[in-house]
Amino acid sequence: MTTDLRVPSGLAYLPYQADAIRFSLNRNDVLIADEMGLGKTVEAIGTVNQKPGEDSILIICPKSLKANWLNEWKKWDVKGLSVSYNTKPKIFPETQVVILNYDVVKKFRSEIDNRHWDVLIVDECHYIKSPKSSRTKALLGHGKTYGVCADRRVFMSGTPIMNRPSELWTICQSLDRDGLGKNWRKFHEYFCNAYQNRWGWDTSGASNLVELAQQLRSTFMIRRLKQDVMAHLPSKTRQIIALPPNGNGNLIDTEWIAYRNEKEVKEELKLAVQKARTDDSYQSRVDELKIKFRVAFTETAKARKAVAVAKVPHVIEHVRNALEQGPVVLFAHHLDVVQQLVEAFDDVPHGVIIGKTSLPRRQEIVTEFQAGKLQLIVAGLQAASEGITLTKSCHVIFAEMDWNPAKLSQAEDRCHRHGQTKPVLVQHLVMDESLDATMAATLTQKQVNNDLVLNAAKAA
Repeated sequence: MTTDLRVPSGLAYLPYQADAIRFSLNRNDVLIADEMGLGKTVEAIGTVNQKPGEDSILIICPKSLKANWLNEWKKWDVKGLSVSYNTKPKIFPETQVVILNYDVVKKFRSEIDNRHWDVLIVDECHYIKSPKSSRTKALLGHGKTYGVCADRRVFMSGTPIMNRPSELWTICQSLDRDGLGKNWRKFHEYFCNAYQNRWGWDTSGASNLVELAQQLRSTFMIRRLKQDVMAHLPSKTRQIIALPPNGNGNLIDTEWIAYRNEKEVKEELKLAVQKARTDDSYQSRVDELKIKFRVAFTETAKARKAVAVAKVPHVIEHVRNALEQGPVVLFAHHLDVVQQLVEAFDDVPHGVIIGKTSLPRRQEIVTEFQAGKLQLIVAGLQAASEGITLTKSCHVIFAEMDWNPAKLSQAEDRCHRHGQTKPVLVQHLVMDESLDATMAATLTQKQVNNDLVLNAAKAA
């Protein structure tokens, strides 16, 4: 039951999300390690919702997730707390909820330390897996330098162990200081099969993993996979992930100006066409407006492409996180975007399906992906939205939007089709305040409506 939990009007926690909130409330420090797509952000915000006195919140996350955290907080917060993230390197937000990316924590340590924090939320906490990294030292402290202080800590990661158990040490030390994180040597000797050699300690091994899992779950970690909660998940979940503009405001402004101009010319053209049907003198005006519309359409397309290229670094960061949890199918539209994405993942076994990819090569890529030999497909929306099966993945990411909801649904269904045994997560990565961000909600709702009609027709 979720009726005992505070939740915004018109929204509801899924049963397993409510369980995570209760788990977190029963512990001072917690690691929410649910698989990607299950709603860790909602669970963290829901935890803060339950305690009226907690109104000073610091959120640390990757740069690409700041805007999404802002939007999700506004959606799920029941307290009406003010919230913002740092938009300029030297300006620290003066709000109750402060969202910072890892890279600026060191710069803002004096501002952070001068304030009392009720809750510290650390998203994608595997970013601080290395005790020697500058971001780990800035956040958790090092030597005589103390870490960021807070009454409670909520850490989040769908992949808390990316390669070996030793990567859990910084998390254990932060969340379970009197338990698993109390003694470095005991932890590493027992769970990492650590030993000393001529160069120092080798902590790359693994041992007693069942006991480690049991201790984590009995103390501070809650983790569920999609297969564990499938009864509460739809077969397909769509998410819109807002990426921060990060200095690209001019590109977004240009995009909106071009789009509004295109709409105005289009409406004017429609009226002229109607008048020309009864008055031949309007035909010259129709011809003139057709030329003007083509120019306006081209300007909008150029502006949209510029925004798409600008968000590529954020897309890369998001996809790398997603790949830690399984194979991914990544869709884009512009060839420049596809090329940059392909180059960025040169170190990942991948396949590329675009218009010039031959039919035999497409089939080879599909076969290799389905056999588990490839971890990533980078595909063009026009080239790979039909006729292929990619059910090895249950995660579809759109780096760019198509304004045709049917085209988006066709692309999703490369993974969401016969042979898929898991719920499919579909994510649209859009730059906050951009044209795509505004259109994404409308398009995904149209997809939902189309799905309802098609499913009803199928049932009949």
